[in-house]
Amino acid sequence: QYPAVKNTSGAEEDAQETAAFIKTQYGFKDDDIHCLLGAKATAQAIRDEFHRWLIEDTQPGDHVFFLYAGHGSQMKDTNGDEADGLDEVLAPYDVNWRDDSFVNVIVDDEIDKWIGQLTGRLAVLVFDSCNSGTISRGNSKQAANQADGQGDARYLPRAEELARLSATNTRGGNGLADYTVQDAGLPASGRTIPGSAETFDEDQRELKLVDIKQVGPDTGIVVVSATQAAQIAYSLWIDGNPRRQRGALSYVFAEAQRNRQVPVRQLRQELKERVSRLQREKHLQGNQVPQIEIISTIALEDQPLFAAVPAVRPPSTVAPVVAEAVVPGNPQSSIQISLRTREGKTAYRIGETVSYQFTTNAPGYLYLLVFSEQDVATCIFPNEHLKNNRFEVGTHVITRDGRDGFGVVEPVGKDVVVALLSATPLKLGGDREAYTWNEVFAILKDARFGEYIRSRGQTAQKPAQLTNWQAVNLVLETVR
Repeated sequence: QYPAVKNTSGAEEDAQETAAFIKTQYGFKDDDIHCLLGAKATAQAIRDEFHRWLIEDTQPGDHVFFLYAGHGSQMKDTNGDEADGLDEVLAPYDVNWRDDSFVNVIVDDEIDKWIGQLTGRLAVLVFDSCNSGTISRGNSKQAANQADGQGDARYLPRAEELARLSATNTRGGNGLADYTVQDAGLPASGRTIPGSAETFDEDQRELKLVDIKQVGPDTGIVVVSATQAAQIAYSLWIDGNPRRQRGALSYVFAEAQRNRQVPVRQLRQELKERVSRLQREKHLQGNQVPQIEIISTIALEDQPLFAAVPAVRPPSTVAPVVAEAVVPGNPQSSIQISLRTREGKTAYRIGETVSYQFTTNAPGYLYLLVFSEQDVATCIFPNEHLKNNRFEVGTHVITRDGRDGFGVVEPVGKDVVVALLSATPLKLGGDREAYTWNEVFAILKDARFGEYIRSRGQTAQKPAQLTNWQAVNLVLETVR
């Protein structure tokens, strides 16, 4: 939008072609996909769409995909959580600067919170941008005559650098600040950094756009980044045509998976090899090395993205172990609870019975919820036999009717048993036992702690409003 900010060549093409790819590869439907292109891709629009479309309109177990193709940059850290004093940022269409600070950017701290709120979904986030580099005054005519097949850098100089370049521009103001961008100069993997005894490891990023800082474990998230430390992300010309550019990461991300299922471990290696080949063949400049980070309490390395399940919704297609954090524990509460099976087992055959031992240091109303395959959510306690679910401090045994355990029935597979203790009663259980996942989530959303559950601890509510509940999860397996 602003003259001093160069266009991100191929970014719109990345969004459009990736949208087509995830429909054929992952089974997303047209109605599942929102694209923000050009002037619509403002910082606030991206922020609003991410929260409404990907967080608020999804539930644990859903499939979520996000692609950002565009400029990345850095700005001064404002909360003291960055060792180098710089936050990494996304710099969308309406990015601008005032003095030495950016406006209309999305800071890495925000992205950390978004990821925390996606936990329990199967989420893939692709960032075809870069967030570190060095700049110098350039010559746009020279840039136009670069080697055949090599596109533009996706790094936007820091605000103070743009201000300095703009001030020396003969046109003054915010006119075109001509510049070139280069990698910051870290050596290739396994080589010694000049003046240091240390060796640079290509799997170690010194500057991360994603660096989870929120409370609690997160699960089900795969983050794909265009570069590693101090590297620039570039676009490339497709079929040697400068009018048809694509981001290198977006392009190889689709090509490496097209019409086949590739485990994450293999995909990580193939992205590196394909980008390296493009560089060797002089189709791509720079030395960017893509990387994949897994943020998950369950193993995803040896599974294809989205676990090779073609359907996006409903969540019944996803093993509920992915949603172990359906109701996360509440670290702001002084309530402590524990849950285990009375039999001391984690696997049960169909026809066996299971009972539970529950311990609490505070009185409250207990709810036992079982999230199973096929979109089944069961409130096994309270139930039609035992409707009084108020417990005092101590250890208690929970059975179906006060005598016998709960019968183990279909479906086979892993179940997530959630014990939830609330200081106030909820509209769950009693005469009704069977729910869908979404019905339970809707009830929890209406409860006082619902926003905490949805936001994974990033809620704006005061801590005093969040101290009257606690939850714990237990994973059991039903076998034949």
